[in-house]
Amino acid sequence: MSELGDARLLDSGLQAEIFEWGEGRVLRLVMDGGGEISGAAGGDEPMLAREAEVMRAARAAGVPVPGVHELLTVDGRPGLVMDRVDGGPMLSAMLGRPWRLLPLVRRFGEIHAQLNAVAAPEGLVTVHEWSRSQLEKLGGADARLRAWAERELETLPGGDSLLHGDYHPLNLLMAGGEPQVIDWPTASIGPAEADIAQTRVLIEAAE
Repeated sequence: MSELGDARLLDSGLQAEIFEWGEGRVLRLVMDGGGEISGAAGGDEPMLAREAEVMRAARAAGVPVPGVHELLTVDGRPGLVMDRVDGGPMLSAMLGRPWRLLPLVRRFGEIHAQLNAVAAPEGLVTVHEWSRSQLEKLGGADARLRAWAERELETLPGGDSLLHGDYHPLNLLMAGGEPQVIDWPTASIGPAEADIAQTRVLIEAAE
């Protein structure tokens, strides 16, 4: 019998499922075989343990992030219990209420700047290491293009800012009008400009 009991599935993605888990909380349960993301947040520690550490650091610095409660294992799968955020993505608010677009865009940028001002937890993978791990996954991609990207990567500066790595309006949920930043498995450490560049690429290439 499943340890999930009658817990209701709220959402699911490529990496995890989200279940109701008591009053005001949810369980982010990693898919089978998805407990590690190589290079995503450093070393061989479980993905969710790293994600929990990063979220606690961001929340302690005042970034609007769901509260993290505990790590546990359910049905042999790693899980993270956190505060439930009852609200849709910021993108839906932007599209559904266009008269609020400019204030929401401004808030989007403010939170990003606040996030990047946080000193990243020790031991977090650098954005350079994370980027190399992604280049290694390209497989049969053009060898010259990959070699060029690797050379360019070596010229980029370092930094000690906390980087989200996947910051876009679908990863901010609206809770009582205030966005909450979710989905932190690709967090890294580096220059804030790297996170801004990543967000720009995500938004411009979204379609």
